[in-house]
Amino acid sequence: MTRQELVRESLKYVEDHLDGALSVQDMALQAGYSPSRFSRIFREAMGMAPMEYVKKRKLTHASQEILKGKKIIDAAIDMGYASHSGFTKAFCQEFGFSPAFLKAMRMHLEEGGGAMNHV
Repeated sequence: MTRQELVRESLKYVEDHLDGALSVQDMALQAGYSPSRFSRIFREAMGMAPMEYVKKRKLTHASQEILKGKKIIDAAIDMGYASHSGFTKAFCQEFGFSPAFLKAMRMHLEEGGGAMNHV
């Protein structure tokens, strides 16, 4: 298996297991490498650590669920966060705004703009 195939399979594994607890050990075992070797290969190919990629994907998936109407706390728990505050902090660091703002934008768009039609 080439490195490109290894990374592609690892990305697919992450997508298939987003709602569960993922670790570098799980990903490395699936790929057939030691965790340190797998981390080096992944970092070279993706430009970030495996768990950083997992965090980004979980937060992106949670944001999509919030936009679909899921409660923020439910999205946080589904993505493996133990608390609302931990999820909100990670979300703000990643996207630059809170998940409550995302939920408010969704509600605003559903209502047709309200008093903000000129914007």
